[in-house]
Amino acid sequence: MPSVTWGVIQGRKEKLVSGVIICDYLKTIDILTDELEELELPSTIEVMRERVEFLQKLGLTIDDINEFPLTLGYSVRKNMIPVLGYLEKIGIPRTTMGEFLKNYPQCLHATVVVELVPVVKFLRGLNIEKQDIGEIASRVPRVLYLQLKPRYRRLQSGGIRCSLAWFLNCSDMRFEERLKGEYIEAESGGSTFIMGGKLELPGSEIISGV
Repeated sequence: MPSVTWGVIQGRKEKLVSGVIICDYLKTIDILTDELEELELPSTIEVMRERVEFLQKLGLTIDDINEFPLTLGYSVRKNMIPVLGYLEKIGIPRTTMGEFLKNYPQCLHATVVVELVPVVKFLRGLNIEKQDIGEIASRVPRVLYLQLKPRYRRLQSGGIRCSLAWFLNCSDMRFEERLKGEYIEAESGGSTFIMGGKLELPGSEIISGV
């Protein structure tokens, strides 16, 4: 029993020391480390350097990484590469991937099969053409992490109709306002999707903004 306890203590000590070394390295390249204290970091500087350089090759700057430093906890091979491969597959060009990641960096930790594939299947079920999904995700990255199915079911249960554009563009706050506000006039027209800008109802009543 004492040997097991000593092994645990020694392991924690080594992990703590390696964490300090990694954070010291990150500080030398101007990366903020305050949010990384509780994060599972790699044990060597080489692995961390690989992550930083990989993100930079994608088009992210040190300032971008500091906006969402948790990306440094994502493995290049286990997390980033599979996600990036799937994003390209659904039509997000490699040339614009950096801009996409600036808007939605947490996608690098997404599980392709569990998180991304179901969203894409749901969008296809809304009669969105396969070739349009990448463009929609590029313009409105949050469609890949919004809880679309629960949102859709709540609209159905309330008998509320809305355009596909409003459904994908509206913020959570606007969505809740619509559910509570029976006074909001239903939208007319079909399920066309116009990306960006504000959506207006007949009479120029703006109910949603991007």
